[in-house]
Amino acid sequence: MEISANERLIINTAEGKETVNLVTPHETKDVYNNIDLNSTFFKLIIGKNLIKYSSDIEGAKDKVTIIDYTNKYVGV
Repeated sequence: MEISANERLIINTAEGKETVNLVTPHETKDVYNNIDLNSTFFKLIIGKNLIKYSSDIEGAKDKVTIIDYTNKYVGV
């Protein structure tokens, strides 16, 4: 699936509430069915996380930015 520069892919990995939405300037579209059936939703850990991105287009220099991460639980 192609994502243009003015679009965003929003991935919610909350357990049992996983969603994948493509946000364009005109609409928000559910694209959950576009993910690979063999994939799994990843979880971020506290501290540094290394996330790798790949493209089928040879020599692609696309950039991926994680804009927002919200920790839902904190220790007491």
